Amino acid sequence: MTSIYADDSHPIYYDGPTHIQHYTRPSRLWEQWYCTTLPGKELVPCTTYIPSLKSRFQLNAKVGVRADSIKTRTLYAVEDIKMGQFIASDDVTLQLKIDEMEGNQLDNFIKMYPDAQMYQQIRDLFEAYGFENEKLGSSGESVSLASNATFINHGCEKQTVNIAIIKALHDGEDDTDTPYHEGAVRFSPAITRRAEMSSTMAVATRDIKKGEEILEDYRFMVERPKDGSDFDNWMEDMCQTGVGDIVA
Repeated sequence: MTSIYADDSHPIYYDGPTHIQHYTRPSRLWEQWYCTTLPGKELVPCTTYIPSLKSRFQLNAKVGVRADSIKTRTLYAVEDIKMGQFIASDDVTLQLKIDEMEGNQLDNFIKMYPDAQMYQQIRDLFEAYGFENEKLGSSGESVSLASNATFINHGCEKQTVNIAIIKALHDGEDDTDTPYHEGAVRFSPAITRRAEMSSTMAVATRDIKKGEEILEDYRFMVERPKDGSDFDNWMEDMCQTGVGDIVA
């Protein structure tokens, strides 16, 4: 029988009431109260973000996938996209998540049983398509599952990047690149109720023309990437060759 303890005294799979869904995700009533009282009603999650989620126009950016001789696949605008529209919004509900503890356990399991190929394939999936997903109250990686967002490529030049996560929701910083520039507070039922969206939902940072490739800055996939790191070197090599991890 596998022990649930990381060492002789500390359990690794359960940390009390924070595992209870209703404890970690605020109710809609709490959100409504927050957005009708100060300071919430004057902050961007209530004034801009939630109304945008209810807008068919904001959620209806048309994108498609096409073949590329170097990149293999690219995501492009099927029709003109306006600044502020959400990109591949279904990605939020189509993610496979593995938290930091689970990832460490998976790595250890692969070392112990290297012939268990399917577990290595799971790790390979996260290595190739995954991104850090520091949702509120958790850490780890996510991978787009059956979503076109999988095929969003890195923009090597700053001026080519045309989408970004909503930084004002992710880390509370002002976000001058999108309409979400009023700032936000980290403790907000409007954000924590939708923790998955706060760190993965991307919006167009400018108007995108029909046929234009959708590009993001992969550096936002890693928490504070350092110059000269393996990730940074990988991106430099990718920008030099045009070839990433996926070759088929």
